[in-house]
Amino acid sequence: MPIPADSPRAGLRPHILAVSFLLLYCIGVNFQFLLGRMPYQDDAGRETIPQMRHYGQWLRQGRLPLWNNDLGSGYYQHASGQSAMFYPPNLILYRLLDWSTAYRASLILHTFAACFWLYLLGLALGLRKLPSVFLALCIGGGGVIAAHQIHINIVMGISHAFAILWVATQWLRRDRPWPWALAGAVILGLSLLGGQPQYVSLALLMVIIYALVAWRTANSALCGIGSILGRGALVLVGGILLGAVQVVPLYYYSRMFPRPEPAGHYEFVTSGSFQWADFSRFILPAAGLKTQMGTAYWESLGYVGTAAILLAVLGLLTPRKWNLRMRYAVALIVIGTLLMLGSNTPLYHFLAHIPPFSIFRVPARYVLLLALGLVLLAADYMQFLMKSPAMPSSRVRTGATITAVAFLTAFALVHFLRSYPPMWLRVTVGDVLRLFPAIWLEAALTGLVLAAITPFILIRKQNSTRIASAAILCTLPQLALLWLMLNPTVPMEFWIDPPPAARLCLSRTTHTGEKVACLEPASPTYPPVDTPRTQVADWRDRLAANTCSVYGVPSALVGDAILPAAAMHTDIQLRRNVSDPYRLADFCTRLGIKWITMSPQHLGPPWIQPDPSRPYLYENPDAIGSFFVCEETVLGPGNFPRPAPVGGPYELQPVECRIAGPGEFLLDFTAPRRATLFIMQSHYPGWLATVDGQPIPLQLAHPGGFFMQMPVPAGTHQMRLSFEPWDYDIGLGLSIAAAVLMAMLLAFWLSARRRRAA
Repeated sequence: MPIPADSPRAGLRPHILAVSFLLLYCIGVNFQFLLGRMPYQDDAGRETIPQMRHYGQWLRQGRLPLWNNDLGSGYYQHASGQSAMFYPPNLILYRLLDWSTAYRASLILHTFAACFWLYLLGLALGLRKLPSVFLALCIGGGGVIAAHQIHINIVMGISHAFAILWVATQWLRRDRPWPWALAGAVILGLSLLGGQPQYVSLALLMVIIYALVAWRTANSALCGIGSILGRGALVLVGGILLGAVQVVPLYYYSRMFPRPEPAGHYEFVTSGSFQWADFSRFILPAAGLKTQMGTAYWESLGYVGTAAILLAVLGLLTPRKWNLRMRYAVALIVIGTLLMLGSNTPLYHFLAHIPPFSIFRVPARYVLLLALGLVLLAADYMQFLMKSPAMPSSRVRTGATITAVAFLTAFALVHFLRSYPPMWLRVTVGDVLRLFPAIWLEAALTGLVLAAITPFILIRKQNSTRIASAAILCTLPQLALLWLMLNPTVPMEFWIDPPPAARLCLSRTTHTGEKVACLEPASPTYPPVDTPRTQVADWRDRLAANTCSVYGVPSALVGDAILPAAAMHTDIQLRRNVSDPYRLADFCTRLGIKWITMSPQHLGPPWIQPDPSRPYLYENPDAIGSFFVCEETVLGPGNFPRPAPVGGPYELQPVECRIAGPGEFLLDFTAPRRATLFIMQSHYPGWLATVDGQPIPLQLAHPGGFFMQMPVPAGTHQMRLSFEPWDYDIGLGLSIAAAVLMAMLLAFWLSARRRRAA
């Protein structure tokens, strides 16, 4: 592909201005972070922030917290991939800054990174500067990334996907030397270290589509088939080996704790499919916003602005020769639409059994392909208008397109309002305006955009930059409104002395080694506890919170990974026994639950309220904790390990626990006779135990269980429990070896190049 006249080689100043504009935009939409505020809703409060807080606090002390002691019964935090512990920007940010500053800086930087790689992608595909800025703005600052600001690892994954795609446009070119494939391997490795393999697979799919379209277009700049396969193998193998320190533990962890359905199960793979009604969100994103957001909302949001939709449709209707950009855009739109619809098309009956589609759920995430295709088509048409302003027949097409977009806007508005039929019986129009301001603002902005951009398209003679500038200026307020609507924040004090919305998250990380159970929603976005069971959002949220607390499992894994039945039993028993404080205390004692959070009410003896300033926090003084010595353990109701005998009384000997670090405990205890030391930490290969300096093998408390135990002799003893997983050691060795090998290959190529030049 020939180098565009306005490529970076033609002068850096315009590109610096364009990139600076994108950076300012990313800072602007996240201005609340600069005011010291933090996210709090949904997964950000229940999962992401507690994990990154734990990671940052230990990293600043010079320790990598592979195991998380603070979350319930502990879990292998590194293997879950959510924290991206070896991802270089995380290592730098969380080592130098406090965890909250690092968290906010990472969100801003990776949003900007997505825009930056998209800008380079536009230039690589032959777009001029302004269409490339438009591409970066609508996708990097659009609905897909805005909706996922509560998932910092997904924002990282999306930015990596565009980096992989951009570098692929370089190493696939004939005039690029093979070290560009090394660069592709490095970026792929960094993406895997970021801990989001689903978006890595999505990026590789976009690369394959691009290569096939370029090959079918007979692009003379493309490498031969042999070179493409060789370079592609180098990228794939090198990237996987470079990211092995994350990939190996993640793979083994997923094998240890499989999904509830076998991989490839149709219901699992298609959960989170894009619905036909979700297309209305491409016009008015608030059309899907009801009492709460949730997975069905943020996973299916591909909003890119009205100007992009308008220009994309006109680009398809205008008769002209199709170039590589148009072919690639249409391919992305078609393939992305088929994949994101999931169970709504027959295609997934076949794909549900083929990796990687059989491994990952939420097909709606392929909306990223559709959004990218739409904006790429719009940017291409924008460039076409800049080159060919005189088009006598364009008025009819433009008028028809604007009418269609206006009709779709009205349809989306009606669809939104019809989702509240009971409300129309008891509220006025003024109430609707007050309750749902976002939908009316979006509809008004859509009308203004149509009115503002139409003259620039219809006028035959126009300045070459006027159309692009008008489209960018019209899109900015629409995207800004979307960011404000999707990402509410709270002051930092929320996480220091939290209101009820965050009490569970902070309680279970503050009371180290002590379990907290939740008897109310863990987030203010969910309905009250007495919500009917048919509205399961609150129930699932409380279930997720209790599974985190009791079993030490990240809440993202609750619905589709670990112990759903046991967690459900815990939740049901807690709710059933809440009216009888003694039965509730007995049940919690058996599970080691010391704290209960619930709406302030009188929960009688044996429960106490140790802190009058926190009336929602109740203490169970009889709970011994996560470690105790007993005669033996048996399986109780719901397959919970518990002290014998089943009916009590229990002769439990307390264990003094000192936490030496993440995954490192010092236990002091006295056994009156030969007994069993019960360890309520999640079992995983890599735990090592020594009693009085002698190694002792650990064993599962019960077959198929998740806790550990070991026989101990009579007397006073000290035990050291440490987590040293072998999969981490293997992955780290492979990553170091891959990095050394890549450095040697690059040094060899540079040396050979110098010799040829001499």
